[in-house]
Amino acid sequence: MLTASASWRSAKSLVRTLPLSSWRPAPRVRGNRPAPPPDWRALPLAGRWYVAAITTLGAAAFALSVPQITDRDAPLLTALAVLSVMTAFAKTTLSVPGSATTLSFCYVIDFTALLVLGPAAATLTSAIGVWTQGTFRARKNLPVYRTWFSIATLALTVQAAWFTYTRLGGVAGEAIGASVLVPIAATAIVYFLANSILIAGAVALTTEQRTLAVWRSTYASIWRGHLFGFCVAAAASAGITRSKLWLLPFTLAILGLTYEQLHAYVEGLSESLTDPMTDLPNLRYLRRRAPLEVDRAGREQHSLAVLMIDLVDFKAINDTYGHRAGDLALREVAQRLQSSVRSYDICARYAGDEFVVLLAGCKAEEAQAKASALQRAVADAHFEPAAGKTTPLEISVGVAMFPEQGETFDALLAAADQAMFANKRRAAQHDGAAAERKAERAARKARPAINRGLVPAV
Repeated sequence: MLTASASWRSAKSLVRTLPLSSWRPAPRVRGNRPAPPPDWRALPLAGRWYVAAITTLGAAAFALSVPQITDRDAPLLTALAVLSVMTAFAKTTLSVPGSATTLSFCYVIDFTALLVLGPAAATLTSAIGVWTQGTFRARKNLPVYRTWFSIATLALTVQAAWFTYTRLGGVAGEAIGASVLVPIAATAIVYFLANSILIAGAVALTTEQRTLAVWRSTYASIWRGHLFGFCVAAAASAGITRSKLWLLPFTLAILGLTYEQLHAYVEGLSESLTDPMTDLPNLRYLRRRAPLEVDRAGREQHSLAVLMIDLVDFKAINDTYGHRAGDLALREVAQRLQSSVRSYDICARYAGDEFVVLLAGCKAEEAQAKASALQRAVADAHFEPAAGKTTPLEISVGVAMFPEQGETFDALLAAADQAMFANKRRAAQHDGAAAERKAERAARKARPAINRGLVPAV
């Protein structure tokens, strides 16, 4: 399921079938996309109108749906709502067979509620799931407008899917058999298209791109995850519509998956994964996440770039202006790097004045272009190490590509580190040669001046 509060950032969820947290693009996207502003008023005018219109229509759909819930539906709806909260909080996912895509179980619960109880129940469970994930499991506090846009988008998606299902003869709560396979398939297609196109429209208007281009590059490739989710939801609905006892194994399966996620989450609370100096992910996070990204790149057979970044002359800043100025320089560089990469890329502090960036689905030429862009972004910083004093900031970047330069994260990191030091040596040699040329020009200018001064003396 796609949600705007997850993939505008961090576009992790715009897409609830993927590990995303804002209008966040899927990992296959190649282009760079600026992070959405936290303030709704900072959106482009067209984006503001679009978000406002979708949110208003979705709010109306939600308001009309809730009164349709009956006392008869309350027990089953309560159970599904509780499961939606748990799976959203734990970010419970399923691996899609034959694909590297993961599927949020919230989506399965929402579609099950649609088939068993109707649009009102599905609207409520999806809204609860989006709100829970955006409020409690987002890496950063999400703007309110993004959360409400996500809820509104799902409300409209549910209405479009339900219209399709009923027009083709489907009825909520009726036993699911061969006669409703066609309506279910059509409903699945409409659900996927409505949800993904609404989100793609928001991303396009926010980043000044074309909606079709955003949809094709970001969402079209995740249809396998949706297909698998529809199949799981249809199977669960077929059992529950025949006997409410089928809710028990369905619940136990979800609780089993959720327990593992919650257990890992609780363990993660005992150790910080964020660098307190720069607010970037730290080395511990990088060591956990990076191998997974490498494995995924291997499964999906797409490229992955690892960038090792070093702040040039960091020791000189510390020695000249003090360690507080050095800390400020690290924060400035971290902010510039984080704001210059895509929302789903990994940007972490490695150690000291070194940073690591992972660019998923990025080819070699694109990675080199991104390295140059990062250097320009840091060079543009107006850094003041002390009152009234400014000094330029410069970074050296080394690039390593998967799988050409390594098939493990450690191998890629070593290759990127070597490339970074090679670039530093070339830059130092270039600067030295430039200094020599400058001194030689100054000497040539000085000689005529000396000669001119000798004429009066003679």
